[in-house]
Amino acid sequence: MIPPKRIMTMNLRDARQDPSQRHWDLPPWGHPASLMVMPLFMVTNGRAIPIGTAFTVGAGLGFVMSATHNIIEAIKLDGLHDDVISSGSLPREMSLKNVGLSVLHQVLGDDGITRLSFVPITSIEGAPPTDVVIGFSRLALGMVSLSLPISFAIPLTGDMVWSLGYTDFRYPEGGIPLEKVSDGSFDFQAEYGHRFLAVEAQVVAAFSARLSSGFVNGPCFAFNEEIPHGLSGGPVISEDGRLIGVNSAGASMFFDRPMSVATMLYPLALTPISYGGNFGEVKITARRELIELVLGGVIRSDGSEERLAFATDENGLRSIMAGVPSGEVTVFEDLNGYHSSTPARKMEGEYYVFRRTNGGETDGAAEPQSPNST
Repeated sequence: MIPPKRIMTMNLRDARQDPSQRHWDLPPWGHPASLMVMPLFMVTNGRAIPIGTAFTVGAGLGFVMSATHNIIEAIKLDGLHDDVISSGSLPREMSLKNVGLSVLHQVLGDDGITRLSFVPITSIEGAPPTDVVIGFSRLALGMVSLSLPISFAIPLTGDMVWSLGYTDFRYPEGGIPLEKVSDGSFDFQAEYGHRFLAVEAQVVAAFSARLSSGFVNGPCFAFNEEIPHGLSGGPVISEDGRLIGVNSAGASMFFDRPMSVATMLYPLALTPISYGGNFGEVKITARRELIELVLGGVIRSDGSEERLAFATDENGLRSIMAGVPSGEVTVFEDLNGYHSSTPARKMEGEYYVFRRTNGGETDGAAEPQSPNST
């Protein structure tokens, strides 16, 4: 495997008051990690309401990831997509007429002043059945964003991880008026607030199909701390600086001890992503699968795509298989397998299996088949 490339280096433990702390506050404004991890807002009737956390991937191009269920909250306000709300998953394409999405970008200037701006997300791609979406935002010229190399690998049992995100939002009733933000009359210091939280934990187990039916579908892993509301959609980072997952939910009720679940990234490899921009009067857009953007160097990775296998069966169903890690790992198909100590199925002893069709839907774990390169 290619050694991880560090794009951003920081010590998240610097802000910890006590070495025994597993949850601690990072500075709410101006911390280097805030150039990657940003509050996510839904925008309706000219007002912005915080709904969770998002983060950048692919520095400089405006790709962002978050949790699907954050977007479902925004869709509820749109009032036109009852089928999406009831299913809890996003279709390949949809249009929202009454609500938008933005991230709150912040940058600490040389003068020590943190400058804030809302950056609209122009498109969102779902990756069913996972709890992850990938969006594109057109950052204005001069805006700074940072990112970490993404990893398609299954985390090892006992690995130390950090979960990042925002919680305890404080904002005006009805949301932040964007008109006042635009004309500079909105006082962020007095009228808005949030906590930027770091949670340190260890990986307990990975799941190749889902945690439980209807609760974090798709491949995921559990770590031994409960994340608070608001961190959903934030990144989970390995100790050596790789992006290994996306915060999904607290799951202590399933384990009878503090626990949370994060979605793994390997099922997203075939997710198509739309991106582009306006150049004068010309609009240029492109649509590429995530794995193409990684192989083309647009989005950086840790090289773990070398351990993925892809296959297409006689019906045109495309499968993604994640390679079995070389270190100690405990992988189950779902929570039932975890409680019964039944390991997940492997394909020829080399891969764990996840299947999706060309249409973006999924039928869960595939039956073992021989992987053929596509």
